Amino acid sequence: MIIKRGVRKFLRLGRIVQIVLLLIVLAAGVGAYKAYDYTEHDPHFCMSCHIMQKAWDRWATSEHRKVTCHACHQQSKMESTRQLWMTLTKRPTKVAKHAHVPPNRCSECHRSGDPQWIQVADTAGHKVHAEKQKIPCVRCHSKSIHRFRPSAEVCRECHARETIQITGMGKLHCTSCHNFLATQSSLLPTRNDCLWCHQRQLEKPFKFNMDSPMQFECRKCHNPHHRLPATGTCKACHAGAYVGREKLPEKHQDCTSCHQPHTWKVEGSKICGKCHGSMERLPASWVHGNGHRILSCQDCHRPHQWKVSGAHLCEKCHKRSGLRSLPRSGKQVALSP
Repeated sequence: MIIKRGVRKFLRLGRIVQIVLLLIVLAAGVGAYKAYDYTEHDPHFCMSCHIMQKAWDRWATSEHRKVTCHACHQQSKMESTRQLWMTLTKRPTKVAKHAHVPPNRCSECHRSGDPQWIQVADTAGHKVHAEKQKIPCVRCHSKSIHRFRPSAEVCRECHARETIQITGMGKLHCTSCHNFLATQSSLLPTRNDCLWCHQRQLEKPFKFNMDSPMQFECRKCHNPHHRLPATGTCKACHAGAYVGREKLPEKHQDCTSCHQPHTWKVEGSKICGKCHGSMERLPASWVHGNGHRILSCQDCHRPHQWKVSGAHLCEKCHKRSGLRSLPRSGKQVALSP
């Protein structure tokens, strides 16, 4: 009986030991899992290193502040262990290079179709740079720690020759005109891109006649990367107007002296008066007086010719009035039959 009782006590004690051991194993497992989860998925583990403060602050204010460190920065367990050991034993004062971002890591979010992330698969900028030129994401998007928007200096690393020659646009970022996220096939700005920005200028509001004949892309005349003469691009379309242009007065050789940008059509005599003044200031003769006051300058001075020669121009009006001759320096000039 005594032996049986001893056996039962031993068995009960064994079960208690087993239960205690099981609880210890479970506690150790939970602890190990929490330790693993903390070191692998909790950004505060990285922050526990005193030299990570700057990186932490920049990450906490970045677009990726909801993304854990190891979601992007990946390395083997062996390398992680080595880095932890070096940190504990060597106490470094600077963050050594570690945990690089694999090239395909960015695509897992930004080509996933998930609307919470900017999707770049069908955008003009990434088709040119990432697909055609095979430029890895981190080359442009990781020049500064945890700052992902490339600065203009990043663009200049490849496009050093493309400098802005127009003063008013010198402070703009490249992407102000070249929209990387546009779904169009080209990175070149469209007419609507230009008008959207220039119509919102505060210091010098931009005006454009929507019925202007110039309904083509703005870049056909304007190129911020090249400072061309005022008439440098007009001749490309208006070559006929340039015939004999070198014989005209100096100001008449500049298209924009008469054709105001974005209005183009010269109407009435107001634009002529800016240089020539009113009728009263013109040479005192019957030509600029009498009934001619009701005419527009362009009725006699033909565009791109200006000099009035011969009587054929006068005949268009005076023949209809029944006149057979015109006065000229005290003489009568006969009109053609």
